[in-house]
Amino acid sequence: MHNIDSIFESLLDSLDEKIALIDRQGMIIYVNHAWEAYWISCGLHPRAAGTGINYLQVCDKAAAQGDQVAKEAANGIRMVLSQTTARFVHEYPCHDETVQRWFMMRVTALHGEAASHGCAVISHLDITDRKLAEQRIENLAMEDALTGLPNRRQLDRFLHQEWQRGMRNQTPVSLIMADIDHFKDYNDAFGHLVGDACLRKVAQRLQNHARRPSDLAARFGGEEFSLVLGNTPLAYAKDTAEDLRVGILRMQIQHRDERTLSISAGVACLIPRQGESPMRLIEAADNALYRAKQMGRNQTLAA
Repeated sequence: MHNIDSIFESLLDSLDEKIALIDRQGMIIYVNHAWEAYWISCGLHPRAAGTGINYLQVCDKAAAQGDQVAKEAANGIRMVLSQTTARFVHEYPCHDETVQRWFMMRVTALHGEAASHGCAVISHLDITDRKLAEQRIENLAMEDALTGLPNRRQLDRFLHQEWQRGMRNQTPVSLIMADIDHFKDYNDAFGHLVGDACLRKVAQRLQNHARRPSDLAARFGGEEFSLVLGNTPLAYAKDTAEDLRVGILRMQIQHRDERTLSISAGVACLIPRQGESPMRLIEAADNALYRAKQMGRNQTLAA
């Protein structure tokens, strides 16, 4: 007759899910092979979170060093061990410099006769494939179909993030608003297919100026484009806008009446403050753009 404990241990060791059993104090009393292999893949000794180690203390130590995921995990484990809830589920990123990974952590109280011991099962399941698929779908929803640039929705989200970062660090956020001059006339003269090709060329030129993680080039709408420059003073943002304007001229895209296609640009820069909205920055840059167009187009003006 087979040993039931041995069968169950082999069953758990055959799973890809990383599983540990903890007692009511948070001490690990069992781990499967996948749990041990995970810690080894992180460059750590499997005993760093193996049997005989208090997993709650491991989480608390990481949380004290600023790890938000560890803090949420410790809170969830305590809720299950105290019977405040029967189950805790948390999805979290676990990226390194070369690979993006996501896991789903589940903490479940044991049922039946084992419930009297106050133990809980902790598992970590790799959900990277699902997260990457969701990310691809989300990116499509955030992308302008014609130019491939982020759309207005993504612009608003990104600008909000940079605004919050600027508020925390008291650093400037700059915004460039650029508009193709006389684009309706261009479309009327050459047709919408040529007009679409023109928009793509301008978009590519704009994208070349988004060089840092804190930069984002986006299609604002129609023939209007935006460039967010996080942690960037006004002087640098204005130089960037002028480089963009000159670069468009040098592309030598022919307009009507032997003119060369040009853009007008408005630039604004603010240090975010409590109670202010990123919309203030958009309005300031848009007003500067409006003045540039009123004063003859093909120029850069700062708010």
